[in-house]
Amino acid sequence: MDVLKAIVFFMIILGYQSLPAAQNDFSVLDASKYRKTMQHARNGISGFLQEHARISDINKRIVLIAAALQDIPYSNKETIGEGDWMATHSTYRASALHLQQSPLYRLDYFDCQSFVQTAMALLFAHDLASFDQHYLKISYGAAGLKQNIVHFYNRNHFVEADFNPLNRQQGYLKNSTDQLGEVQNLTVTINRKLWMQSKLEDLEHTIKVLNKKDGPAMVKRFSTLYQHLTFPRLANTSVTIDYLPTWQWVQRSNQGHFFIKEAILKNMPTPALVEIVVDSNKWLIGRKKIQDVIGTKLAIAHVGLLYRTQFKRGEEIYKKINCSYNREDESECQVQSIICRASFCNELMFVHATRSYPNHYYWYELEGKTYCKASLPKGVQTHRTCNRVETIPFQEYITNQQYGMYWYLSNPAILGIHVEKITSPSAPSSV
Repeated sequence: MDVLKAIVFFMIILGYQSLPAAQNDFSVLDASKYRKTMQHARNGISGFLQEHARISDINKRIVLIAAALQDIPYSNKETIGEGDWMATHSTYRASALHLQQSPLYRLDYFDCQSFVQTAMALLFAHDLASFDQHYLKISYGAAGLKQNIVHFYNRNHFVEADFNPLNRQQGYLKNSTDQLGEVQNLTVTINRKLWMQSKLEDLEHTIKVLNKKDGPAMVKRFSTLYQHLTFPRLANTSVTIDYLPTWQWVQRSNQGHFFIKEAILKNMPTPALVEIVVDSNKWLIGRKKIQDVIGTKLAIAHVGLLYRTQFKRGEEIYKKINCSYNREDESECQVQSIICRASFCNELMFVHATRSYPNHYYWYELEGKTYCKASLPKGVQTHRTCNRVETIPFQEYITNQQYGMYWYLSNPAILGIHVEKITSPSAPSSV
């Protein structure tokens, strides 16, 4: 694969793409579809919790959550927002107006962060009302507002600056990176003001309303009030994150294959978040650095959940996808079912919402086999996208080979991993 293809592929893996230029001052969402999406999510969450409410072991619950969310399609088009959720309520009350009225949560699409937020809330909830409370606590608080009030500016937009520290404070997370080896530190400046300015320059993708008549008012609110808020702190925020450098825990065999050191696999805390740490100066979108596209540097490019589980002989561990280019320079992806061949297979699994595979490729089953193809054969009704919630052994994720290259190990922007152990917070206050 030539250098240009490699660069494009790495950008796809990291899950970002540049957005088209805005044509309008705001976007109008389908209100009927919004209500159906919210109801679908609330029904699904309620049903899952009713079935599994008595399972208190979070290690067992996370296996069930990974299975329940498996294959839900990936989207990076800011599919979540504040909907019509009343800002001061910890359970769903409709009729509020917000800048971004995409659903607060949903079960039809995920990006990596919305997947993690949903999975974490499911992990600790016992019914729909407690899910709402956990989800708000996990997802909001960036502006320092009490009760994690639902507003665009209070959302935890930045993993390194908002999501991690606030969820540590609330007892959901504990930084455990230094337990795995000698760490290094990366300091980045989160420039919220320039990030907000980039949103202002792309209003069509920033302002999303359920009613067209509300669009002009929201544009005015964002263009005036939001640009002069004393919170969130629009001044530069310096964030230091520790990480385990890749080459401390990945080795190469005599045969040329890469593998993770056994001590790292054994000592990795679970359940946990694994976050991919990157050098913003080498993280390119097209030919631009990430900060030139979104207005700020970042330290975290991707996040997923880590857990342990056991498979019996004959059980499927995961579906392995390997993509390459054919003679016509088109992507071809082969799907292989990886089966446990021992009496028991103890695996460290990584579940995440990924866009590692070609855009618009279909994920479907036919005559007992699974495919990732550019088109659907006749008669196939049930399908997803190849970019979806995927469960894969962590070692396979790190040493995964696509298009003849090791995507993680060959990417100069990737520095290593940061690990946050998931811990049990105190129960949320009653409704």
